[in-house]
Amino acid sequence: MVNKVFTSILLVFIAIFLGGLYSLLSHLFIFNGAIAATIFGGVLSMFGGAFGAFGAYLVARHQIEQGKVQEKIKSLYSELPIYISLSIEFEKIVQQLESVVKSKNERFKDYEIDNDFFRNLIFTLDALILDRWVDTNKISDSILLKELLIFEESFRRTIKVLEYDIRFQEERIIELMFSNRYFEIAQLQNEIQIMLQGKYEYWKEIEYCLDKAKKLQRSILNRKSLIENIVEGKFDIANYQYFSTEDEFKVNKVG
Repeated sequence: MVNKVFTSILLVFIAIFLGGLYSLLSHLFIFNGAIAATIFGGVLSMFGGAFGAFGAYLVARHQIEQGKVQEKIKSLYSELPIYISLSIEFEKIVQQLESVVKSKNERFKDYEIDNDFFRNLIFTLDALILDRWVDTNKISDSILLKELLIFEESFRRTIKVLEYDIRFQEERIIELMFSNRYFEIAQLQNEIQIMLQGKYEYWKEIEYCLDKAKKLQRSILNRKSLIENIVEGKFDIANYQYFSTEDEFKVNKVG
């Protein structure tokens, strides 16, 4: 658009200049029109060549700029399968966390939250599907990438802790006692204490985990939609924000 406006203005000025030049030559060589016409023709030819060269430059520059735009679109398009995979993954994650939060607020709201409660607390969540996360590091948005990597690590730990069966492991300790396997007993007791503390911490912050998942899901779906619109020509890539802000993913922890 800028090139078109500039070219139009240039054409107007050239036309005005040539008209003025012809008028001047006509007055200077009023007694010899042939000389005036010859000079004017030479000047016109010179300007025609210069304008042609300038036009070729504009065309070349436009082609280079379009090539860069297409490269950017191609690069973003390569990220689309990643966002599609993650959108499926986060739909599952959010649903499962909503179920846990609902149980916390309804089913367990009148329970006394003590060690016995967490010894019996078991939630089995679906494991993350590795194939949907394997290309995450190819995402160009470094802030979103960092948030995804942190969440992935944290959620894997959440799954492990919430599904850990403390009662079952305590029964194993009794069995190990009959075999005098004291080293294994000590290891298992230490593991149980770690998991017991983990259940307390993750249970306390389960709403935080859900809110974080929802913010990431929203960002992923937004990126997915924007890239689809760019590829379809419905959104100008010049307006695409390549990087998120850290404020987009901020969640206040409870307690």
